[in-house]
Amino acid sequence: MSHPQTTRRAIQLIERFEGVEEDAYLDQVGVATIGAGMTKYPDGSFVRLGDHCSKQVCRGYLESMIENEYIPSLAAIPGWTRLGPARQAVLISFAWNLGKNFYGGDGFETISNVLGDGAYDPGVYKQMPGALSLYVTANGKVLEGLKRRRKEEGELWMSEDDGVTAFTCVTSTFLKKAAIPSIYLSHNGRQGFEANEFIEVVAVDEVPEDPHAWVTLKDSGERWAIYLPHWQEQNAKSSLD
Repeated sequence: MSHPQTTRRAIQLIERFEGVEEDAYLDQVGVATIGAGMTKYPDGSFVRLGDHCSKQVCRGYLESMIENEYIPSLAAIPGWTRLGPARQAVLISFAWNLGKNFYGGDGFETISNVLGDGAYDPGVYKQMPGALSLYVTANGKVLEGLKRRRKEEGELWMSEDDGVTAFTCVTSTFLKKAAIPSIYLSHNGRQGFEANEFIEVVAVDEVPEDPHAWVTLKDSGERWAIYLPHWQEQNAKSSLD
């Protein structure tokens, strides 16, 4: 349901925005918080003042909640599987801040419309930075920290330029007509690539619970499978690599 790199990038993004506090504190709206803005633990219990959590354990909690709560909820967004890891990470960051069920919810009409329409017309995704910039208040007050966060999320979103993504080969590998080991394919069923060669694709569809993905090549429109560990995506900001 998500790109293999999505969770890692989302964690880095959230921790940069939220910081990581080992001792519980009251956030700007008076809610007990710990780690990277966590107000409850994976088991559903709420954070209480006096709680302590090491950075390593807090990161584990964050990873668990992203994988088990946030991604399953966000996967209902139209076009989710076609978004790259940077855009998926942006939506996880937004959801971590404002709620995992924001899509289609009251008060989230603008961002929901951009996501819904963008799934059918990728050009609409260019409106996302403007949509994100609307969600910068807490208890009716504009917060400078949220303005900076939404700006960075918007910039990261646009680093994936409307579905055109470059993948660079990091080791000798193949484009494949099936998401299986290349040794089981005929010469017509695979196309060889050497390190540092690259492809440009207009769509990426993950194979659930598998390190392969289906990609649609920009120029030919042909659909091939790639083994993701053999490729490096080139459209994300270096700060999240």
